[in-house]
Amino acid sequence: MIIMGAPLMAKGHSNVCYIHRLGTGFEAVKKAKAVSNSLGLDLFEYNGFIYEGRSGVRLANETNMPVIEQKIESTGGISRIKANIEAEIAKNGESPRYARPNECRRDVFPPAPRKENTGPCRPKVSGRADEAAKHSAAILEAQKAEREKAITAAENCFIYDKEVENARLPGGRMLIIELLKEHEIPVPPKMQEWIGSSLTAVFYDDAKGCWRCRCNGSLDTAFFYHLKQLQLAVLTKQQYNEMIGCAGSYDCPADNEDDIEFDGEMEM
Repeated sequence: MIIMGAPLMAKGHSNVCYIHRLGTGFEAVKKAKAVSNSLGLDLFEYNGFIYEGRSGVRLANETNMPVIEQKIESTGGISRIKANIEAEIAKNGESPRYARPNECRRDVFPPAPRKENTGPCRPKVSGRADEAAKHSAAILEAQKAEREKAITAAENCFIYDKEVENARLPGGRMLIIELLKEHEIPVPPKMQEWIGSSLTAVFYDDAKGCWRCRCNGSLDTAFFYHLKQLQLAVLTKQQYNEMIGCAGSYDCPADNEDDIEFDGEMEM
């Protein structure tokens, strides 16, 4: 049983949901919906993740509340989550969802002018098949470009010891899985499932001089072998680019098994 503490929703809030992004702050999201829960928290779902309303921080990589509540109970309980929420608010401030409780969705998301549908569609009349195929191809090409952009940014994070958020890419796949695939590092199906449902980020710990990870719930320690291989693959690619004059110089860390450690903390 989860021990319930004092409710965090001490004052009213608007019907606009905000998420907090590292480096850019709070961002209003249109396609978000409130999630009922027994935790006494203001939660909402956006893009396949669960976020907490006051802090705007991602709480879980899935939307199954019974599973999420079970993970919370097994990793410190609701009191720990509430403490983390308060710490995030102290660091980043309170979400505009609470700071501006009278804000309306139409003020943040004004109605857009009608325009021709450019998404994938099924031809309704004869002769539209080619047009629909072009629309679908354009969507796929845009998704491919977004994937390549995200992978390049993540590789730079590995090179310069920056945090890599395990974001969901266009098409639904997770960034870390796509990075492993990009560098031809085989990953067992069970670990792929764990990366998709539990892993939230990998980051370099300056104090300990090693790479660590954040996850929700249980930790798959075998992942750190693959993370080590991914780190070395990215650095090897960078060294090759240096040799052909396509990148700047940097100091490659020593190939030491102690370079990779793990952190079993929740995302928040």
